[in-house]
Parts: sequence; structure tokens; C-alpha cells
Amino acid sequence: MGYDFIDGEHRWIEVGHTRAVRVIVLVWTLRGSIVRPVTAWQAPRKRTIAYLKLKGLT
Repeated sequence: MGYDFIDGEHRWIEVGHTRAVRVIVLVWTLRGSIVRPVTAWQAPRKRTIAYLKLKGLT
């Protein structure tokens, strides 16, 4: 979904869903060879609907 360089590190933004089909937005970074989550939140309604349509989950 997106990429940025913040506070001296590369950060990626992704949209995904849980097993219960809860759509979330996740910001993560690589620290060495370890993937580290920075923050996550429930996707807004419009983004949730668009994501579910894209994935064929509606």
C-alpha cells in the first residue's frame, strides 16, 4: 500500500485481515533481519469495503 522514511528508518504500510475478517492497517519496519510492527489500527469503513471487494470477500 505504501512506503515512507520516518525517524531514520524505512516504514511500510499494508492492509490485511485477520482470521475473523477484521480489516486492519499495519505499519512495520525491518530492524536488522527482524520484522517489527510499529502500529496497527482497524481500517476505516471505506477502506474496509474496498479491501473486501478487492479480495472477493463480500
